[in-house]
Amino acid sequence: MENGSYITTFLFTAYGDIGFIKNVYFTVTIITYLLIHLVNTIVIIVIVRDRNLHEPMYIFICCLTINGLYGSNAFYPKFLDNLLSDKPSISRTGCLLQIFAIHTYGSFEFSILALMAYDRYVSICNPLLYNNIMKPSKVTSLLCFTYLYPVCIFTVHILLTIRLPICGYLIDKVFCDNWSIVRLSCVDISINSAFGLFVTTVLMVPPLMLILYSYIKIISVSVKASKEARSQAVKTCLPHLITFSNYCIATFFEILHQRFDVRALPHDVRIFMSIDFLLLPPLLNPVIYGVKTKKIRENLGYMRNIYFTVTIMVYLIIHLVNAIIILVIVCDKNLHEPMYIYICSLAVNGIYGSNAFYIKFMENLLSANPSITRTGCLLQIYAIHTYGSFEFTILALMAYDRYVSICNPLLYNNIMTPSKVTSLLCFAYLYPICIFTIHISLTVRLPLCGYLIDKVYCDNWSVVKLSCVDISINNAFGFFLAAVLMVSPQILTLYSYVKIVSVSIKASKEARSKAAKTCLPHLITFINYSIATFFEILHQRFDASALPHDVRVFMSIDFLLLPPLLNPVIYGIKTKKIRQSAIKMFSSLGTAGIMQVH
Repeated sequence: MENGSYITTFLFTAYGDIGFIKNVYFTVTIITYLLIHLVNTIVIIVIVRDRNLHEPMYIFICCLTINGLYGSNAFYPKFLDNLLSDKPSISRTGCLLQIFAIHTYGSFEFSILALMAYDRYVSICNPLLYNNIMKPSKVTSLLCFTYLYPVCIFTVHILLTIRLPICGYLIDKVFCDNWSIVRLSCVDISINSAFGLFVTTVLMVPPLMLILYSYIKIISVSVKASKEARSQAVKTCLPHLITFSNYCIATFFEILHQRFDVRALPHDVRIFMSIDFLLLPPLLNPVIYGVKTKKIRENLGYMRNIYFTVTIMVYLIIHLVNAIIILVIVCDKNLHEPMYIYICSLAVNGIYGSNAFYIKFMENLLSANPSITRTGCLLQIYAIHTYGSFEFTILALMAYDRYVSICNPLLYNNIMTPSKVTSLLCFAYLYPICIFTIHISLTVRLPLCGYLIDKVYCDNWSVVKLSCVDISINNAFGFFLAAVLMVSPQILTLYSYVKIVSVSIKASKEARSKAAKTCLPHLITFINYSIATFFEILHQRFDASALPHDVRVFMSIDFLLLPPLLNPVIYGIKTKKIRQSAIKMFSSLGTAGIMQVH
C-alpha cells in the first residue's frame, strides 16, 4: 500500500470474516436493492404519467422516491461488490464520490421531508389559501433550494477533505463517509472537524425547526377542530412524523458513530445502525407515502401482485436463514449447549409462526375475496398465538441463561444441566399450550353472527367480537391470558438484566463491554417484540381507527414479520461459534461436491 497522500485504495475492515454467509448476505442485499428500484420506479411512473397527481404533495413524494434511488445507487453497487470480495476495498476517487453522493442524499431526504411537513401545515392550517401559497412557481423554488443548498455546502466540505494528505488506508465501516477519511490524515484536521459540525448543524437544524413549527401549528389547529378533522389530520401527518423520527434517530446515531467511541455496542448493531438511513427510507417511503395515498393507489390495481412477490421472497428468506441455523446447530455437537439450543428453538419457532401466517396471507393476496374457513381460522388463531407465547418464553429463558453465565460463571455448568435445560424448554412450550387450549375452547363454543374480520389474519378477539351472545368470560380470560403469558417472561427478563447490570457495574471495563455485546442484541429484540405485541393487544381491545390503515396493518403483523427475519442474524450469524461452524460445514459440502464432479 502506498504511503502518504499517494494512497489510492482504501480497505474496509467492518465486513469481517463472514465466510460462506457472505452469499446469504449478498442474496438478501440484491433482493432488497431490486425491490427498492421496483417500488420507487412504480411510484415515479404513476405520478409522472397522471396529470391529476401533478400537485405539491405528490411532487414531493416523487422527489422522495427519486432520492431513494439516488441514495441506493450510491451505496448498494459497491456494497454488493465488496460482499463477494476477499478484500473489500474502494478507490480514493470512488470513495470521495460515494461520500458526496451519500451525504447529499441524506441532506436531500431531510429537506424534502421538511417541505412535506410545511405542505401539510399549509393544507391543514390554511386550506382556503393553499392553492395561492403552494403555487407551481413556489414549489419549483422550494425544490431548487432543497437541492442546491446541501450541494453548495457539501461541495465546500468535500473540497476540504480532498486537500488532506492521507496516511492510512483502513476504514472501519462498510461504506465511505467523510469523517472516516478525515481521521486518516497526517496533518491537523481541526478545520475539517469544525466545518463538519457546522455542516451537521446547518443541514439538520433548519429542517428540524421547520418540522417542529409545522406540527406545533397543526396540533394547535387540530385541538380546536372537530373530531373528524382531528382524525383526518392524524391520518395525514402520522406516517410522515414516524418516518421523519426514524430518519432523525438513524442519522443522529450515524453522527455519534463517527464522532464518539461506540465500540461497546455489538459489531452487527453498529453496522445496521450506520446503514439504517440508507436501508429503510428507500424501502418504506414508497409504501408510506405512495401505496397508502388513495390517488396513487387507484392507479395501482396490480399492486397486490407486487405484494405477493415481495411476501413470497420474505417467506423463502425466513425459511432459508432459519433452516441454516437449525442445520448448523443440530449437526455440530460443539453447539449442543444451552445458549445454542435456545437459538435453535427460536429458529424453529420462527418457521412455525411464518407457516401459520404467510401461507394463507399469500393465498389471499391473489384472491378477489380474501377469506378463510371457520376451522382454518381457529387453527390459525391457535398457531399464531402459541407462536407469540413461545417467542416470549424462549426469549425469557435466553435472558436467564445470560444471567447465569455472567453472574454465576463458575456454577454455570452445574445450574444449566441438560436435564434442567430440557425441563425449561418443556415448560416454555407446555405452559402456553395448556393456557391457550382453554382460551381457544372458550372461543369454539361461541355462536357467531358476523363474518367480517378487519385484519389480514385471524386473531382470537376479532372472532370473539362476532359472537351473538355474552362474551364477558372470553374477555376476562383474554386479559388473564395476556397477563400470564406476557408479564411472567418480562419479570424474568427484567430480573435477569437488573442482576446483570449490578454485576457489570462492579466488573472491569473489558467485562462490561463483553456483557454489553452479549446482552444488547437480545434486549433490543425483546423490547421490539414486547412493543409489537403490546400494540397488537391495544389494537384488538381499543379503537385504533385514527391510525392510518397501513400503519395498523404493519404494526399488527410486526411480531410475525421481523423476529423470524432478525433472530437468525442477531443470534445466529453474529455468534462466532455458529458462524465458524456454518463456514466449516458448507466448505466441506462444497469440497465433497467438487470431488463427486471429478
